[in-house]
Amino acid sequence: MTPSRRNINELDAAAAALSAEELLTPKQTATLLGVSLNTLPMWRWQGKGPPFIKLGDGPFAAIRYRRSELLLWLEARTTGTVHA
Repeated sequence: MTPSRRNINELDAAAAALSAEELLTPKQTATLLGVSLNTLPMWRWQGKGPPFIKLGDGPFAAIRYRRSELLLWLEARTTGTVHA
């Protein structure tokens, strides 16, 4: 079965959307945030880290983070300077 031109265009659009919403590995995320790789699972367990995506079911499913959501999460934690 040959894919139709419409299906190919839809796949291209989906691929472009995915690249715009780059998914980062925990290692990439830890590097971006400047934290230990061990910090991220602790934050996930505590429910206080950045939003994440679990790819699959079970305790060993891959975890990914959307770059755009990480930037929003960081922005929400930006504070002004404190003068002593």
